[in-house]
Amino acid sequence: MIKPNPITNKPEPIPSGSAPKILRFAVLPFDSQAIAFDAERIMRYWINNRLQRRGYQTLALDKIDAVLKTSHGITQGGQLRSTTAEALGKSLDVHGLIYGDVGAFDGVNIAVLVKRKVQISLKMVDPQSGRTRWTGEGESFMANIAVKKDSIIDNFIGGLAESYKRKKSRTLFDEIAMDAADQSLFDFPKGVY
Repeated sequence: MIKPNPITNKPEPIPSGSAPKILRFAVLPFDSQAIAFDAERIMRYWINNRLQRRGYQTLALDKIDAVLKTSHGITQGGQLRSTTAEALGKSLDVHGLIYGDVGAFDGVNIAVLVKRKVQISLKMVDPQSGRTRWTGEGESFMANIAVKKDSIIDNFIGGLAESYKRKKSRTLFDEIAMDAADQSLFDFPKGVY
């Protein structure tokens, strides 16, 4: 179990001997304040991916989505407030629920300036008690400013290529999205909560 630190009010682990092992997580649909229409989908994918790469077991995202839709009528992250963690945990049969909020997923490409920014906040909730057991935040930023004619042309052509790539693949934000995901999961509990 995790108790809040009285000074920082952040969750603080207690000795691992008294906490159950986390066997399976559900990375729920994320909420988003970002302008990009697919920000929550992209960041949810990367959080799930990064958890799996760290050795954690997660349910398939499409399975989570199907259960949420049929059992709770939920299709978007913002709708998760309409039910309890206990109800979600029971229908998904998991030991930890990962909630996420994409604060920023913004990009600018105007030849002279190419800029990307991603911010995410996460929390893990124990579905049996409904208590938050862990929180994490991540932010990543990239900027490229061109001052020479060749650099401006490269930025412009690169921006067009990235726009095309975005339509054909996951996202042009892959590198900074992965970085923000890694930052947000930096102190994720190691097998206990």
